[in-house]
Amino acid sequence: MTLRVFTVTFLIVLFVGCSPKWQDVIQYGSIDKEDFHEILKVELRHGLIIVPIKLKGKTYRFLFDSGAPQSISEELQEEFNFKVVSSGNIKDTDNHRLKVNYVSVDTLHIGSIPFLDQTAFVTSFKSSPMISCLKLDGIIGSNLMRYCNWKIDYAKAELHLSNTTQALLKESSIKIPFRPDQQYDINIDLKIGSHTLQNLKVDYGSNGSLSLPNHVFNTLKQKQHFETFRESGTKQSGLFGKPTDLTREIAYADTLIIGNIEIHNVEFRSGGSGLIGHKILSRFIIIIDWENKFLFLEPVSSSENINDNFGFKAGYTLEKGIYIQSVTEFSDAALKGVIPDMKILRVDELDFTQNQTFCDFVNYMENSANEIIVHLQDQHEGSHTVSLKKSVPKK
Repeated sequence: MTLRVFTVTFLIVLFVGCSPKWQDVIQYGSIDKEDFHEILKVELRHGLIIVPIKLKGKTYRFLFDSGAPQSISEELQEEFNFKVVSSGNIKDTDNHRLKVNYVSVDTLHIGSIPFLDQTAFVTSFKSSPMISCLKLDGIIGSNLMRYCNWKIDYAKAELHLSNTTQALLKESSIKIPFRPDQQYDINIDLKIGSHTLQNLKVDYGSNGSLSLPNHVFNTLKQKQHFETFRESGTKQSGLFGKPTDLTREIAYADTLIIGNIEIHNVEFRSGGSGLIGHKILSRFIIIIDWENKFLFLEPVSSSENINDNFGFKAGYTLEKGIYIQSVTEFSDAALKGVIPDMKILRVDELDFTQNQTFCDFVNYMENSANEIIVHLQDQHEGSHTVSLKKSVPKK
Protein backbone atom coordinates (compact mmCIF):
# COMPACT_ATOMS: atom_id res chain seq x y z
CA MET A 1 0.00 0.00 0.00
CA THR A 2 1.50 3.27 -1.10
CA LEU A 3 1.70 6.06 1.45
CA ARG A 4 -0.14 9.11 0.18
CA VAL A 5 0.21 11.63 2.98
CA PHE A 6 3.53 12.85 1.63
CA THR A 7 5.53 12.69 -1.56
CA VAL A 8 9.24 12.09 -1.99
CA THR A 9 11.11 12.89 -5.19
CA PHE A 10 14.89 12.70 -5.44
CA LEU A 11 15.10 14.81 -8.58
CA ILE A 12 18.51 16.33 -8.86
CA VAL A 13 19.28 19.06 -11.41
CA LEU A 14 22.91 20.04 -11.60
CA PHE A 15 24.48 23.45 -12.07
CA VAL A 16 28.22 23.16 -12.18
CA GLY A 17 30.90 25.78 -12.29
CA CYS A 18 34.07 23.93 -11.38
CA SER A 19 37.18 22.30 -12.81
CA PRO A 20 37.26 19.52 -13.87
CA LYS A 21 33.70 19.87 -15.05
CA TRP A 22 30.87 17.68 -13.78
CA GLN A 23 30.10 16.65 -17.38
CA ASP A 24 33.55 15.02 -17.44
CA VAL A 25 33.76 13.46 -13.97
CA ILE A 26 30.32 11.85 -14.19
CA GLN A 27 31.72 9.72 -17.02
CA TYR A 28 34.34 8.18 -14.74
CA GLY A 29 34.05 4.59 -13.57
CA SER A 30 33.94 0.98 -14.69
CA ILE A 31 32.65 -2.45 -13.70
CA ASP A 32 35.02 -5.29 -12.82
CA LYS A 33 33.10 -8.30 -14.12
CA GLU A 34 32.24 -9.48 -17.62
CA ASP A 35 29.71 -12.31 -17.27
CA PHE A 36 27.19 -12.11 -14.44
CA HIS A 37 23.55 -12.29 -13.39
CA GLU A 38 22.92 -11.20 -9.82
CA ILE A 39 19.58 -11.29 -7.96
CA LEU A 40 19.14 -9.16 -4.85
CA LYS A 41 16.30 -9.00 -2.35
CA VAL A 42 15.48 -5.35 -1.71
CA GLU A 43 13.43 -3.43 0.83
CA LEU A 44 10.41 -1.49 -0.39
CA ARG A 45 9.59 1.63 1.63
CA HIS A 46 6.79 3.98 0.59
CA GLY A 47 7.21 2.98 -3.06
CA LEU A 48 10.99 3.43 -2.97
CA ILE A 49 13.60 0.68 -3.44
CA ILE A 50 16.32 0.32 -0.80
CA VAL A 51 19.30 -1.82 -1.85
CA PRO A 52 22.03 -3.35 0.35
CA ILE A 53 25.43 -2.05 -0.78
CA LYS A 54 28.89 -3.07 0.43
CA LEU A 55 31.70 -0.59 0.98
CA LYS A 56 34.97 -1.71 2.56
CA GLY A 57 33.33 -4.91 3.81
CA LYS A 58 30.37 -3.13 5.50
CA THR A 59 26.75 -3.15 4.34
CA TYR A 60 24.86 0.12 3.80
CA ARG A 61 21.40 1.24 2.64
CA PHE A 62 21.28 2.92 -0.78
CA LEU A 63 18.23 4.20 -2.64
CA PHE A 64 17.78 2.88 -6.20
CA ASP A 65 17.15 6.15 -8.05
CA SER A 66 17.23 6.41 -11.83
CA GLY A 67 16.46 10.14 -11.60
CA ALA A 68 19.60 11.25 -9.74
CA PRO A 69 23.37 10.83 -9.92
CA GLN A 70 25.29 8.58 -7.55
CA SER A 71 25.56 9.93 -4.01
CA ILE A 72 27.00 9.07 -0.60
CA SER A 73 26.27 10.50 2.83
CA GLU A 74 28.49 12.94 4.65
CA GLU A 75 29.06 10.23 7.26
CA LEU A 76 30.45 7.79 4.66
CA GLN A 77 32.75 10.46 3.26
CA GLU A 78 33.97 11.28 6.76
CA GLU A 79 34.66 7.59 7.42
CA PHE A 80 36.35 6.69 4.13
CA ASN A 81 37.72 10.03 2.86
CA PHE A 82 37.23 9.32 -0.84
CA LYS A 83 39.20 11.49 -3.26
CA VAL A 84 37.44 14.76 -4.21
CA VAL A 85 37.38 15.09 -8.01
CA SER A 86 35.15 18.12 -8.51
CA SER A 87 32.71 20.51 -6.83
CA GLY A 88 29.60 22.34 -7.86
CA ASN A 89 25.98 23.09 -7.04
CA ILE A 90 22.94 20.81 -7.01
CA LYS A 91 19.27 21.76 -6.91
CA ASP A 92 16.62 19.48 -5.48
CA THR A 93 13.05 19.04 -6.70
CA ASP A 94 11.87 21.93 -4.51
CA ASN A 95 14.44 24.24 -6.20
CA HIS A 96 16.71 24.56 -3.17
CA ARG A 97 20.37 24.75 -4.10
CA LEU A 98 23.47 23.58 -2.22
CA LYS A 99 27.19 23.42 -2.98
CA VAL A 100 28.61 19.89 -2.88
CA ASN A 101 31.79 17.95 -3.53
CA TYR A 102 32.01 15.10 -6.01
CA VAL A 103 34.19 12.18 -4.95
CA SER A 104 35.48 9.00 -6.56
CA VAL A 105 34.24 5.89 -4.72
CA ASP A 106 37.03 3.43 -5.47
CA THR A 107 35.11 0.15 -4.99
CA LEU A 108 31.41 -0.41 -4.34
CA HIS A 109 29.76 -3.87 -4.43
CA ILE A 110 26.16 -4.57 -5.42
CA GLY A 111 25.85 -8.24 -4.55
CA SER A 112 29.14 -9.69 -5.76
CA ILE A 113 29.53 -7.16 -8.58
CA PRO A 114 32.33 -4.58 -8.06
CA PHE A 115 31.77 -1.08 -9.46
CA LEU A 116 35.01 0.88 -9.61
CA ASP A 117 35.83 4.61 -9.37
CA GLN A 118 32.21 5.77 -9.40
CA THR A 119 31.64 9.52 -9.15
CA ALA A 120 29.26 10.48 -6.33
CA PHE A 121 28.21 13.76 -4.76
CA VAL A 122 28.37 14.05 -0.98
CA THR A 123 25.29 15.25 0.90
CA SER A 124 23.27 14.88 4.09
CA PHE A 125 20.37 12.44 4.13
CA LYS A 126 19.12 13.87 7.42
CA SER A 127 17.97 17.32 6.28
CA SER A 128 14.57 16.13 5.07
CA PRO A 129 12.42 14.60 7.86
CA MET A 130 10.95 12.00 5.52
CA ILE A 131 14.27 11.02 3.96
CA SER A 132 15.83 10.84 7.41
CA CYS A 133 13.24 8.19 8.35
CA LEU A 134 14.52 6.00 5.50
CA LYS A 135 17.99 5.86 7.15
CA LEU A 136 19.80 6.11 3.82
CA ASP A 137 23.56 6.00 3.34
CA GLY A 138 23.54 6.90 -0.33
CA ILE A 139 21.95 6.67 -3.78
CA ILE A 140 22.56 4.18 -6.57
CA GLY A 141 22.38 6.76 -9.31
CA SER A 142 21.93 6.83 -13.05
CA ASN A 143 25.64 7.22 -13.81
CA LEU A 144 26.32 3.86 -12.09
CA MET A 145 23.27 2.11 -13.56
CA ARG A 146 24.56 2.50 -17.12
CA TYR A 147 27.25 -0.16 -16.58
CA CYS A 148 24.82 -3.10 -16.70
CA ASN A 149 21.23 -4.12 -17.37
CA TRP A 150 18.57 -4.15 -14.64
CA LYS A 151 15.31 -5.89 -13.89
CA ILE A 152 13.02 -4.33 -11.29
CA ASP A 153 10.28 -6.56 -9.84
CA TYR A 154 8.20 -4.83 -7.16
CA ALA A 155 5.97 -7.85 -6.52
CA LYS A 156 8.92 -10.08 -5.57
CA ALA A 157 10.93 -7.20 -4.05
CA GLU A 158 13.82 -8.21 -6.32
CA LEU A 159 16.47 -6.36 -8.27
CA HIS A 160 18.38 -8.21 -11.00
CA LEU A 161 21.57 -6.94 -12.60
CA SER A 162 23.22 -8.63 -15.56
CA ASN A 163 25.69 -8.07 -18.36
CA THR A 164 23.04 -9.30 -20.84
CA THR A 165 19.28 -8.95 -21.15
CA GLN A 166 18.86 -12.55 -22.33
CA ALA A 167 18.66 -13.84 -18.75
CA LEU A 168 16.06 -11.19 -17.91
CA LEU A 169 13.62 -11.07 -20.82
CA LYS A 170 10.32 -12.77 -21.50
CA GLU A 171 8.88 -13.09 -25.00
CA SER A 172 5.80 -11.14 -23.89
CA SER A 173 7.82 -8.06 -22.87
CA ILE A 174 7.02 -4.83 -24.73
CA LYS A 175 10.07 -2.94 -26.07
CA ILE A 176 10.25 0.85 -25.78
CA PRO A 177 13.26 3.01 -26.79
CA PHE A 178 14.69 5.49 -24.33
CA ARG A 179 17.02 8.46 -24.68
CA PRO A 180 19.69 9.07 -22.03
CA ASP A 181 20.81 12.63 -21.31
CA GLN A 182 24.18 13.87 -20.07
CA GLN A 183 23.29 12.78 -16.51
CA TYR A 184 22.32 9.31 -17.88
CA ASP A 185 18.66 9.85 -16.99
CA ILE A 186 16.22 7.60 -18.86
CA ASN A 187 13.73 9.60 -20.96
CA ILE A 188 10.73 8.16 -22.81
CA ASP A 189 7.57 9.33 -24.56
CA LEU A 190 3.99 8.46 -23.66
CA LYS A 191 0.48 9.49 -24.71
CA ILE A 192 -2.54 10.84 -22.87
CA GLY A 193 -5.51 10.93 -25.23
CA SER A 194 -4.27 12.22 -28.58
CA HIS A 195 -1.32 14.09 -27.05
CA THR A 196 2.23 12.74 -27.06
CA LEU A 197 4.31 13.81 -24.05
CA GLN A 198 8.02 13.76 -24.85
CA ASN A 199 11.15 13.25 -22.77
CA LEU A 200 9.56 12.20 -19.49
CA LYS A 201 12.05 10.88 -16.98
CA VAL A 202 11.72 7.33 -15.60
CA ASP A 203 12.32 8.12 -11.94
CA TYR A 204 12.56 5.30 -9.40
CA GLY A 205 13.38 7.98 -6.82
CA SER A 206 9.80 9.32 -6.96
CA ASN A 207 6.99 7.60 -5.09
CA GLY A 208 4.39 9.65 -6.96
CA SER A 209 2.66 9.03 -10.27
CA LEU A 210 3.15 11.47 -13.17
CA SER A 211 4.29 15.07 -12.68
CA LEU A 212 4.15 17.52 -15.57
CA PRO A 213 5.35 21.08 -16.23
CA ASN A 214 2.55 23.62 -15.87
CA HIS A 215 2.34 24.43 -19.58
CA VAL A 216 1.98 20.74 -20.49
CA PHE A 217 -0.61 20.15 -17.77
CA ASN A 218 -2.62 23.20 -18.86
CA THR A 219 -2.60 22.08 -22.50
CA LEU A 220 -3.93 18.65 -21.52
CA LYS A 221 -6.59 20.23 -19.32
CA GLN A 222 -7.78 22.50 -22.13
CA LYS A 223 -7.70 19.89 -24.90
CA GLN A 224 -8.91 16.85 -22.97
CA HIS A 225 -11.23 18.68 -20.53
CA PHE A 226 -9.98 16.90 -17.42
CA GLU A 227 -11.63 17.67 -14.10
CA THR A 228 -8.93 19.08 -11.83
CA PHE A 229 -8.48 19.46 -8.08
CA ARG A 230 -6.31 22.06 -6.37
CA GLU A 231 -3.76 21.04 -3.73
CA SER A 232 -2.46 23.91 -1.59
CA GLY A 233 -0.26 24.50 1.44
CA THR A 234 3.45 23.68 1.54
CA LYS A 235 5.64 20.80 0.38
CA GLN A 236 8.84 19.31 1.77
CA SER A 237 9.70 16.65 -0.81
CA GLY A 238 13.20 17.76 -1.84
CA LEU A 239 16.47 16.31 -0.67
CA PHE A 240 17.25 19.32 1.53
CA GLY A 241 13.93 19.27 3.39
CA LYS A 242 13.09 22.98 3.29
CA PRO A 243 9.33 23.72 3.24
CA THR A 244 8.18 25.47 0.07
CA ASP A 245 4.82 27.09 -0.74
CA LEU A 246 2.65 24.81 -2.84
CA THR A 247 -0.26 25.37 -5.20
CA ARG A 248 -0.80 22.77 -7.90
CA GLU A 249 -3.54 20.86 -9.67
CA ILE A 250 -4.30 17.14 -9.77
CA ALA A 251 -6.21 15.28 -12.48
CA TYR A 252 -6.96 11.68 -13.43
CA ALA A 253 -6.59 10.20 -16.90
CA ASP A 254 -8.74 7.25 -17.91
CA THR A 255 -5.99 5.96 -20.19
CA LEU A 256 -2.28 6.60 -20.56
CA ILE A 257 -0.31 4.77 -23.28
CA ILE A 258 3.35 3.71 -23.10
CA GLY A 259 4.39 2.04 -26.35
CA ASN A 260 1.22 0.09 -27.14
CA ILE A 261 0.36 -0.61 -23.49
CA GLU A 262 -2.70 1.07 -22.03
CA ILE A 263 -2.60 2.07 -18.35
CA HIS A 264 -5.89 3.04 -16.76
CA ASN A 265 -6.81 5.39 -13.91
CA VAL A 266 -3.60 7.44 -13.83
CA GLU A 267 -3.09 10.43 -11.53
CA PHE A 268 -1.05 13.34 -12.88
CA ARG A 269 -0.02 16.66 -11.32
CA SER A 270 1.03 20.11 -12.40
CA GLY A 271 4.11 21.96 -11.23
CA GLY A 272 6.58 19.14 -11.95
CA SER A 273 9.40 18.69 -14.39
CA GLY A 274 8.17 15.60 -16.25
CA LEU A 275 8.66 12.55 -14.00
CA ILE A 276 7.22 9.03 -14.16
CA GLY A 277 7.17 7.67 -10.61
CA HIS A 278 6.43 4.55 -8.60
CA LYS A 279 2.64 4.58 -9.03
CA ILE A 280 3.12 3.96 -12.77
CA LEU A 281 6.40 2.02 -12.72
CA SER A 282 5.13 -0.50 -10.16
CA ARG A 283 2.46 -1.64 -12.62
CA PHE A 284 5.22 -3.38 -14.59
CA ILE A 285 8.21 -5.62 -14.28
CA ILE A 286 10.74 -3.39 -16.07
CA ILE A 287 14.05 -4.30 -17.68
CA ILE A 288 16.48 -1.49 -18.42
CA ASP A 289 18.68 -2.48 -21.38
CA TRP A 290 21.48 0.07 -21.21
CA GLU A 291 23.50 -1.50 -24.01
CA ASN A 292 20.76 -1.04 -26.62
CA LYS A 293 18.83 1.81 -24.94
CA PHE A 294 15.50 0.02 -24.54
CA LEU A 295 13.03 -0.53 -21.74
CA PHE A 296 11.19 -3.86 -21.70
CA LEU A 297 7.84 -3.76 -19.89
CA GLU A 298 5.84 -6.69 -18.62
CA PRO A 299 2.47 -5.57 -17.17
CA VAL A 300 1.46 -7.00 -13.80
CA SER A 301 -1.76 -6.73 -11.84
CA SER A 302 -2.01 -3.66 -9.60
CA SER A 303 -4.30 -2.33 -6.92
CA GLU A 304 -7.62 -0.98 -8.21
CA ASN A 305 -7.45 1.72 -5.53
CA ILE A 306 -3.89 2.90 -6.20
CA ASN A 307 -4.99 6.56 -6.26
CA ASP A 308 -7.02 6.44 -3.03
CA ASN A 309 -5.70 8.72 -0.30
CA PHE A 310 -6.82 10.68 2.75
CA GLY A 311 -6.45 14.02 0.98
CA PHE A 312 -3.63 15.52 3.04
CA LYS A 313 0.14 15.39 3.31
CA ALA A 314 2.05 15.84 6.53
CA GLY A 315 5.47 17.20 7.44
CA TYR A 316 7.63 18.01 10.43
CA THR A 317 9.64 20.93 11.76
CA LEU A 318 11.09 21.54 15.21
CA GLU A 319 8.84 24.58 15.62
CA LYS A 320 5.56 23.02 14.47
CA GLY A 321 6.04 19.35 15.27
CA ILE A 322 4.01 17.06 13.00
CA TYR A 323 1.58 19.16 11.01
CA ILE A 324 -0.69 19.24 7.97
CA GLN A 325 1.36 20.51 5.03
CA SER A 326 -1.17 20.45 2.22
CA VAL A 327 -4.78 19.51 1.53
CA THR A 328 -6.50 18.62 -1.75
CA GLU A 329 -9.87 20.22 -2.38
CA PHE A 330 -12.94 17.94 -2.39
CA SER A 331 -10.93 15.20 -0.64
CA ASP A 332 -12.24 13.61 2.55
CA ALA A 333 -9.79 15.72 4.56
CA ALA A 334 -10.97 18.98 2.95
CA LEU A 335 -14.64 18.12 3.33
CA LYS A 336 -14.12 17.49 7.04
CA GLY A 337 -12.40 20.77 7.74
CA VAL A 338 -8.70 19.81 7.67
CA ILE A 339 -6.55 22.78 6.62
CA PRO A 340 -2.79 23.41 6.24
CA ASP A 341 -0.77 24.19 9.39
CA MET A 342 -3.00 22.21 11.73
CA LYS A 343 -0.88 20.33 14.25
CA ILE A 344 -1.32 16.54 14.36
CA LEU A 345 -1.60 15.42 17.98
CA ARG A 346 -2.60 11.78 17.52
CA VAL A 347 -3.39 9.28 14.75
CA ASP A 348 -5.32 6.27 16.01
CA GLU A 349 -3.26 4.92 18.92
CA LEU A 350 -0.14 6.96 18.07
CA ASP A 351 0.27 9.87 20.51
CA PHE A 352 2.73 12.55 19.37
CA THR A 353 2.30 14.54 22.57
CA GLN A 354 4.23 11.75 24.27
CA ASN A 355 7.36 10.03 22.95
CA GLN A 356 6.27 8.94 19.49
CA THR A 357 7.96 10.60 16.52
CA PHE A 358 7.44 11.66 12.93
CA CYS A 359 9.14 8.43 11.81
CA ASP A 360 6.61 6.46 13.88
CA PHE A 361 3.90 8.34 12.00
CA VAL A 362 5.52 7.65 8.63
CA ASN A 363 5.90 3.93 9.34
CA TYR A 364 2.35 3.63 10.66
CA MET A 365 0.79 5.39 7.70
CA GLU A 366 2.58 3.18 5.17
CA ASN A 367 0.41 0.25 6.21
CA SER A 368 -2.58 2.10 7.63
CA ALA A 369 -6.15 0.94 7.22
CA ASN A 370 -8.54 2.68 4.84
CA GLU A 371 -9.89 4.75 7.73
CA ILE A 372 -8.01 6.62 10.47
CA ILE A 373 -8.92 8.81 13.42
CA VAL A 374 -6.85 12.02 13.48
CA HIS A 375 -6.70 14.42 16.44
CA LEU A 376 -5.76 17.93 15.29
CA GLN A 377 -5.04 21.27 16.87
CA ASP A 378 -5.86 24.55 15.15
CA GLN A 379 -4.20 27.71 16.41
CA HIS A 380 -7.53 29.58 16.30
CA GLU A 381 -10.24 27.02 17.07
CA GLY A 382 -8.48 24.59 19.40
CA SER A 383 -8.40 20.81 19.00
CA HIS A 384 -10.87 18.52 17.26
CA THR A 385 -11.06 14.98 15.95
CA VAL A 386 -11.89 13.74 12.44
CA SER A 387 -12.41 10.31 10.94
CA LEU A 388 -10.86 10.14 7.47
CA LYS A 389 -11.36 7.56 4.73
CA LYS A 390 -9.21 6.93 1.69
CA SER A 391 -10.83 7.95 -1.58
CA VAL A 392 -10.26 9.94 -4.77
CA PRO A 393 -11.47 13.59 -4.68
CA LYS A 394 -14.86 14.12 -6.27
CA LYS A 395 -16.64 17.39 -7.02
